[in-house]
Amino acid sequence: MCGIAGIVNQSKNDFNIDKAISSMLESIKHRGPDHQGYWIDNKKVIAIGNRRLSIQDLSDKGNQPYFSPSKNYVVVLNGEIYNHIDLRKEIEKNKKFNNWVGTSDTETLAVLLDFYGLESSLQMIEGMYAIGIFYKLENKIFLIRDRVGEKPLYYSLQNNIFLFGSELKALINSNVFEKRLNKKVVQSFLKLKNIPSPFSIFENTWKLDPGKYLILDLNNLNFKIKTYWSLNDAILKPSDQKINKNENLIDKAEELLVESIKKQLISDRPIGCFLSGGVDSSTITALASKISKNKIKTFTIGFTDPRFNEAKIAKEIAKNLNTEHFEYYFKEDELLGNIDKIPVIYDEPFSDSSQLPTILLSQKAKKEVTVALSGDGGDELFGGYNRYHFINRYWPLIKMLPYSIRAKISDFLIYSNKKVINLFIRKIEFFLSKNKKSPLGIQNLFIKSINSFGAKNEKKLFENLVSDSFEDSILIGDEQNDFELYKENKDLDLNNVQNFMYNDFINYFHNDIMTKVDRASMSVSLETRTPFMDKSMIEFSWNDIKNNKELKNKKFILKKILEKHLPKDLIHRPKSGFSIPIDDLLRTTLKDWMIDHLNMENIKKDKIFSCEKIDKMVKDHLNFKSNYGQQLWSLIIFHQWKLFYEV
Repeated sequence: MCGIAGIVNQSKNDFNIDKAISSMLESIKHRGPDHQGYWIDNKKVIAIGNRRLSIQDLSDKGNQPYFSPSKNYVVVLNGEIYNHIDLRKEIEKNKKFNNWVGTSDTETLAVLLDFYGLESSLQMIEGMYAIGIFYKLENKIFLIRDRVGEKPLYYSLQNNIFLFGSELKALINSNVFEKRLNKKVVQSFLKLKNIPSPFSIFENTWKLDPGKYLILDLNNLNFKIKTYWSLNDAILKPSDQKINKNENLIDKAEELLVESIKKQLISDRPIGCFLSGGVDSSTITALASKISKNKIKTFTIGFTDPRFNEAKIAKEIAKNLNTEHFEYYFKEDELLGNIDKIPVIYDEPFSDSSQLPTILLSQKAKKEVTVALSGDGGDELFGGYNRYHFINRYWPLIKMLPYSIRAKISDFLIYSNKKVINLFIRKIEFFLSKNKKSPLGIQNLFIKSINSFGAKNEKKLFENLVSDSFEDSILIGDEQNDFELYKENKDLDLNNVQNFMYNDFINYFHNDIMTKVDRASMSVSLETRTPFMDKSMIEFSWNDIKNNKELKNKKFILKKILEKHLPKDLIHRPKSGFSIPIDDLLRTTLKDWMIDHLNMENIKKDKIFSCEKIDKMVKDHLNFKSNYGQQLWSLIIFHQWKLFYEV
């Protein structure tokens, strides 16, 4: 695991490229504290570099940049190529090559490029990665991002200077990067709590989408982007064999997961598992414990608030699986200590509030291991989110009522009687909770439900379910980006649930889940791996399972696998998200912090949001008139980021 960065200077500005690339790499030292290396061409136009976190081949033979045997390719790699040992065997057998220098996956990739070229090599490698390559023969740079977006990759083109890096801070610290706020993405951020790729918070700066590679012509700085893998192709790919019985599906899923975990347990550093107590992380931990020769270490974050605490369940699961278990409870002083790190860790506005426990979990796990397996991706592949159940169970009934009638009822409930409804909801919240704490955001759930009831179609329903509700007038101006939240591909012949899963996979997974986990873990030099996102696992989920018409609930497969390892009462429980009581925290521990950031003077300076609207939201939230916790958190995070980066 590493961090990468690069510069191509075609401007007339005479700047110190050695100093620039060194500064870029130093800014991402946390991604690779073990070694820094970079290469600069003779004309001092091109520089590419790497910060290394040694996982495989701990010797200096794994240092980067790495030159292919022909010297035609210069390679920097962030991530892991899990099948690189098998690829070495193929090269040795088919190409009669055996002049290996070390045992790193970067060397394997460099040799692969010499023998097979870029496009064939991309079809052969499996793993999580962001890759930068200089190809001498064609005077081009290639940038590649892994199939599902586990690893990040930013790039920009400003004033005839092309920059790329694993994190945005690498570009900023080049000292030639101009920070111009991209106001068009603010609306998407408020709705989604992230800035979706390919956009970024700065103008003329982008994130490379998963499964894509960029080709930069160094003669004129023109670039184009191509696709080497897509979920569409995986869905349409013919299955090797038809699996029609549930028992066979369970066996096949377990077989593929075992193979994926075996590859991802390869490490020359200590390795463990994140264990939340849910089905996904429990499945990964159970199989990893069975496979590993060493006792698996597991890590859980707990909360003193019982509404958000799964630590007790996780502890029972760890006991049954005989892991070496580490349990940490989220303390308020640690909460306050990590809040100021958010803009440093995430670089862009990012306001999924579960980022805080993820940061803390990573900090604690790093004390024991350098690599951690997670259960991320299980919900996307096996239909675990509640919105899938909603559209499957309730949407057909809702649609029986004509849209014109539903829309009027929805508008009436949300706007006409808003004060009455808010009062009614608060009464329920206070009745169901202790110390006037809202149980699980009933008000927001109510609004989402009413909006969903009044949705015109499946596209609008999806947008309502995955977006935070803001009044449009909170933004000053009408600048919007053209990000399409819901894509319907009729060629794939998907039902409503599968369409939801498809959109979560191509957007939510890498823009939210992987952003949250990668930045949090790499901020403390901890590598995380996601066995569910193995290419074969994805193809199985979207092909064999999709074609099994009798299967109604895919999560059933993972639960059946788990029943071989755990008592049923630890498996068959209601789903619980990984979140914090943000509504309550902004009224108590974080109250002063919120008021400090969202005061009228600060908001007026931004010239982005309506200060009157925000002031009312703050007052209504503090006075228990409404629960605006997540919306206010997003606004605070944006303002905190803006102050930190002086934009």
